[in-house]
Amino acid sequence: MKQRRWQRGLTKFEFSVALAVMGVMAAIALQRYIELQELAEKAQVEATLRNIQSGLAQEMARRIIAGQDGQVDDMVGSNPVRWLARPPEGYLGESAAEAELPAGAWMFDQERKELRYQPNFSRNLYVEGGTKSLRWQVRRPKMNEPRPFLSPVGVMAVVPYQWY
Repeated sequence: MKQRRWQRGLTKFEFSVALAVMGVMAAIALQRYIELQELAEKAQVEATLRNIQSGLAQEMARRIIAGQDGQVDDMVGSNPVRWLARPPEGYLGESAAEAELPAGAWMFDQERKELRYQPNFSRNLYVEGGTKSLRWQVRRPKMNEPRPFLSPVGVMAVVPYQWY
């Protein structure tokens, strides 16, 4: 009488198929994780810009209430980070020269009067001109631009961009 052999575990083929399926699932999970990190970074940048705009509006209101209407124009070209309670994470301060920004860093360029940000993740970011650095200025809106909070000055993108 022939004795039956019981298989214990997977065959080499079954193991390689299972390993391939797990590899594909890990790659998909990593892809989604990176995409979520980029979305979180975009949300953080937008929140920082909203906070700057709110601080700018409060400073304009303070000047107008104090009868210093003429000083509102003095805000144009200034460093918008000064209207935040604390600088954003990664803020390197003010610089007089065009400096290379590390990923995730903010800086105010004194020569160009621009707030700059270098994203960590920029796969879904399109900036006119091909650069991946984002730049804003405190200035008066142009005729075709919306006025933030209906104010005479606002934080405006220097170069248009689309993130997602």
